[in-house]
Amino acid sequence: MDVGEHAAAPVDLAVELVNVLTPGHRRGVPFAAPEREQRPGVLAEALRDRPNRARTWQAAGTAQHAAAAELATLLRSVFVAADDGDVDAVAAAVNALLAQSAVTPVLSDHDGEAWHLHAHGPEVGPAAALAATCALGLAELVAADRTQRLGLCAASGCDRVFHDTSRNGSRRYCSSACQARAKTAAFRARHAS
Repeated sequence: MDVGEHAAAPVDLAVELVNVLTPGHRRGVPFAAPEREQRPGVLAEALRDRPNRARTWQAAGTAQHAAAAELATLLRSVFVAADDGDVDAVAAAVNALLAQSAVTPVLSDHDGEAWHLHAHGPEVGPAAALAATCALGLAELVAADRTQRLGLCAASGCDRVFHDTSRNGSRRYCSSACQARAKTAAFRARHAS
């Protein structure tokens, strides 16, 4: 089974949620999770390339924003288990997300698009919709035996997550900035005398 663009988008959404809503380190500096009042802006920015989903968050209340932050924490556990190479733990975490989100696939042709699959119906709230979408996308990745494509940034001082969509599966960093930092540090270490 080939995980195509339609399946990659939900996994990339999970990456974005984890990276903007969970605390840790980013590019060598501490990263604090956004405070309650910051979450709407952070989510709007994270969803900027997904206009249909961003619209659903315009009227979302603080409970929905809190649920999105909780979802990001659960999603992080999937990436940590994948980075550890523990496929069974990845599958267990994804199964828990699937059960919690009550995935109910439906076909949709919203906004003049061709018919496509959604992991939830239109009556689902924004946080539940995110959970269902991410859970189903991650489940497809696990079923395709591609959990090694998920991980934590290998750069020192960074724990942001990534989804490796490269042809050869060699990605190890969350961003080109972290890759450059790691290469620079390695170069300096080799040339320090």
